Amino acid sequence: MQDSRNELVQLAKLAEQTERFEDVILYMKKAIEINPSLNKEHRNLLSVGYKNVVGSKRFAWRHLHHDALQSGRYIRDSQLKGIIKYKEKIEMELKTLCREILTLIETCLLDAAEDAEAKVFYDKMTGDYWRYLAEIYSGKQQKDSYGTAVEHEDACDNYDASDNYIACGNYDACDIDNWYDDDEAAERSLGAYKHASSTAAEYLSPTDPVRLGLALNFAVFYKEILNEAEMAIMHSKQAYAAALPEMDSLSEEVYRDSNLIMHLLNDNITIWMEE
Repeated sequence: MQDSRNELVQLAKLAEQTERFEDVILYMKKAIEINPSLNKEHRNLLSVGYKNVVGSKRFAWRHLHHDALQSGRYIRDSQLKGIIKYKEKIEMELKTLCREILTLIETCLLDAAEDAEAKVFYDKMTGDYWRYLAEIYSGKQQKDSYGTAVEHEDACDNYDASDNYIACGNYDACDIDNWYDDDEAAERSLGAYKHASSTAAEYLSPTDPVRLGLALNFAVFYKEILNEAEMAIMHSKQAYAAALPEMDSLSEEVYRDSNLIMHLLNDNITIWMEE
């Protein structure tokens, strides 16, 4: 079984190298079915797979959402309806992927986490993917601005539940709208980020890349989801100030990862203070 799991991880690595990120997810899910306890390398593979697949869909959704909002009054209703229908298709795919990884974390990975870094990593991911769902519902609140009605098309008509089967926590992706209400996504994201931050403050160094990445994303949540720019800036400044005195003592590998996030924190502080 261990050989089989190692082979799956190797396939996931090859898939990452060739940028076949859906395959990364597939192989890592199979590896998790054998043993849900993941080391740092395994966690990063899983994260990279979902981040890239979900990231491309988030980009497409944002682009279409912007087109629908900005162009609704200038193009024919038939064209606008096409934009909105395609946006809703991508939205369903996004929600399905987010629920998939959230279910995987909640039912499999967190219980198998063996150290504080793993627990913070998974709580951070939980905050991230609830945040992505909150983005969608924030966008839905602007739907009346489209200026035209669109007949609902059920994206689940051709859905195959076996495509998203998770051995230790199966679910019906087409029931996702009954899984939580609009406000709950933001609340769950906030709760996960707070829990991760509490654990990180107790067990991880201020320079730990996982802790810094958590601070970076938590600040983005404050800015983009809660519209609390001052809180986002304060959170970023605190993380930056706590890590800065210890940066010179890091190994080359850790310094590289932490320094990149420090630059991102500083960039966000600068941008948000100028707005």
